Amino acid sequence: MKYLSPTSLFGGVLVPPIDKKAIQLGRKKLLAELELAGGDTVSVNGKAYDKNEIIRYFEELLAENSLEYHNAVSEDNALLQFVQDQRLEPGARFARKTIYEDPAFIRWISPYYSLSYWQVIHEAFENSDDLTMATLMGLPLLMSVPDQEKIWTDIARLIGGEIDLLERYFETHRRQVAKWRESNMPATAIADIMTYDHIRLLCLLPESRFAELRNKYAFAMMQASIVTFNRHRGKRDMCETWITNARTLAAARELKYQISEKLDEFRGIRKRRGPVNFRAIAIVVIALNAGRLLFSNSTDTTTVFKDAPVIITNAPKDSLLRAFQDSLNRQHPEIPPSSTPLNPYH
Repeated sequence: MKYLSPTSLFGGVLVPPIDKKAIQLGRKKLLAELELAGGDTVSVNGKAYDKNEIIRYFEELLAENSLEYHNAVSEDNALLQFVQDQRLEPGARFARKTIYEDPAFIRWISPYYSLSYWQVIHEAFENSDDLTMATLMGLPLLMSVPDQEKIWTDIARLIGGEIDLLERYFETHRRQVAKWRESNMPATAIADIMTYDHIRLLCLLPESRFAELRNKYAFAMMQASIVTFNRHRGKRDMCETWITNARTLAAARELKYQISEKLDEFRGIRKRRGPVNFRAIAIVVIALNAGRLLFSNSTDTTTVFKDAPVIITNAPKDSLLRAFQDSLNRQHPEIPPSSTPLNPYH
């Protein structure tokens, strides 16, 4: 049920604190306007209310302590905006009121408060808005225990859905052979839920309640990072960021250590250069020299190619010839790094 302030209902005519006499006069005026208009509903803050809803609302206003509670809300702009407009500005704080600790007040406001709490959390998850989540977690829980349990259960459901997505991504990549990779779930499908902002949002939730889910989420992130790291060389920077965020999310010390080991493996693999096959290089050198010798013995021309440099260009990076090419270039620094071999006849 969405909260409706009496001041909003009366179009701002009534100024808090509102008393019962003002409520009774306002009720007569609103019902009279509804009857004169000949319609079935009246619109307040963009929402339509029929005659029966208006009568019930005024009956609730005249109930015991109701006006006191409404006046308390109307005096706190941050709380009023939260329960009525379901909005929360980053950094907002409620006023310090002893009535907020009153069990009767909490029971009264809980239906309105829990609805706004649910709405703000869903928007924060959708937008990875960790600033709003941090603000929300710093507010008092003006909800009954059953309503709190509903909120935590719903948050667990949201987190569970994201974990399921990560696990499906891992499974599709693990099972597919190389020629079927294009049919895998793309990395973009999971990228948004592994950003730093989204992980910080999860870390802001009560650890006593969500530690187990955080561990499960972090493990699924690690698996997704590993399979992407192994399959896609071009995404290894991103994978290192993912697994770093997974370490931040993990609540268990043992899992943090396991993820740290994988992160070290990532960094080690990225720094490691492929071993040079000296035997293959030796064979190439011998073959080139043999070719030069045969060529020089089979011609009568006076042109001499003594000490002519051997040109190897555009050798593939990390290939067997690249190391040999680098060594030749060091021996002949005058050879320009051109994509076209130099012509020794010119």
